[in-house]
Amino acid sequence: MNKELQFYKGLARICYTGKIPAKVATAFFAENEGQQLTKEYAEELLRARFKELAPDRKALRRNKVEVFELIEETIDEVFPIRANAIFDRFVEFKTFNNGDKPLFKMPKGKGQVRRFIKRVALGVPFKRVRLDRTSQLMEFFAIGGACYIEWEHYLQSLYEFTDLCNVLIDELINAVYDEITDALNTAIDGTTFKKTHTETTDAFSVEGMLTLVSYAKSFGTGGAMIVGAPTMVARIKDADFLSDEDKTDMRERGYVGKFRGADVVVIEQTYDKDGTALFPEDALFVFPNGSRPEDRFIKVGYEGGTEVKDKENDDRSLTYEVYAKLGVMLGNADGIGCYKKYTE
Repeated sequence: MNKELQFYKGLARICYTGKIPAKVATAFFAENEGQQLTKEYAEELLRARFKELAPDRKALRRNKVEVFELIEETIDEVFPIRANAIFDRFVEFKTFNNGDKPLFKMPKGKGQVRRFIKRVALGVPFKRVRLDRTSQLMEFFAIGGACYIEWEHYLQSLYEFTDLCNVLIDELINAVYDEITDALNTAIDGTTFKKTHTETTDAFSVEGMLTLVSYAKSFGTGGAMIVGAPTMVARIKDADFLSDEDKTDMRERGYVGKFRGADVVVIEQTYDKDGTALFPEDALFVFPNGSRPEDRFIKVGYEGGTEVKDKENDDRSLTYEVYAKLGVMLGNADGIGCYKKYTE
């Protein structure tokens, strides 16, 4: 990768994370006559570069390779960052190069390891346990989508190539979200979870949730967290331990931030074109806190090398197609509980 493309790829990272490494800021200040590098200035430089490469249709045709390479490198740089920011607490997200084997480490027998020290009699062999883990190969599948831009709107600065990057990255995030949702819905309906609780009435069960939280805490190193859609986390109520802070949370966010020491994490709901909720609205998931990435229940793999292609339509608008490879699978369910809503 040439230095210029590397520079703009770095700008893209700054634009989407807002983080500027001290060395980068110092070097930029020295090389640009005292100009401070900020997130806003990075966005301005990136927009200016796209404008320079494609001020009109002829220039876009002439510089298409560089424009598309910049878009693709921006997506490959930013997509994993944004995906990690959203899913990091309960998902192991890994990026692979084209041709790499997408292997994920899977701990084995963790539940057995926890209880191998027991009272023994003299002369009796000690119980042994094997520390074991395996690796599982993820199967990637292709995902794709397209959006189009009216050329006149581009010339009028109503849309920019940075907008195109944002749209394509948003759709990749949604694709990951959809696949995670499908995997969790499949797990709810099956026998994946070793600890579950189903409400017997249309009311939140403090005792049922406490059982799942205690189970999760016994596997983690930093307590537990309860994850769910807004409508489900709003059901979490504990009248015996309702603090002023909980009341503030309910008033401002719609749900409590803590339940008996466990963090409550809301996953923003998304909907399909018919308005049907995608993330489960009939279940809460309880995960151990503080686990290593390889111990996390959900595995997501992304194969770098996103491809973007364009096509000119009869009305002179431009369609941009994005193609990428993705994989999602579920790991070891030790320590993970599922709380199910009451259904008649």
